Amino acid sequence: MKIYNTHALTRNQRFMNAVIAGSIATVLSGIVLGYVLRFVPIAFDIFYLAVGYAIGYAIRTYGRGVQPRFSVLGAVMTFIALVIADSVRFVGLLGVVNPAVWIMVINYYFTSLSSISGIINIIFRVCAVVLGYEQSRIV
Repeated sequence: MKIYNTHALTRNQRFMNAVIAGSIATVLSGIVLGYVLRFVPIAFDIFYLAVGYAIGYAIRTYGRGVQPRFSVLGAVMTFIALVIADSVRFVGLLGVVNPAVWIMVINYYFTSLSSISGIINIIFRVCAVVLGYEQSRIV
């Protein structure tokens, strides 16, 4: 007699849960961080790390996956959240749906490499993506 756990989710169902939870966390954390950076005159680069951790935590909690694709999902969604945050910071909420603003933000990332403060900002963003990568799966 075989006993099956009918309440257990398959790998693809867990990954779909991770995509849904990660998407919600990406959009919400990107918009919240964008407004915080827009209205607070002091640059808090540490908040980028919080976004990476929050997205990784959401994917790990709701996806409960061990495959590397969960980590890649966390890194990609963290990068998208950072682009959303910077587009909200520069343009407002309309920057989220305008692809030209996203291109402007990515161009800003490359042009900011010419100063020390810009390099430090990019380092925080890279660390946030790495944190989203590391926190997205159960190891």
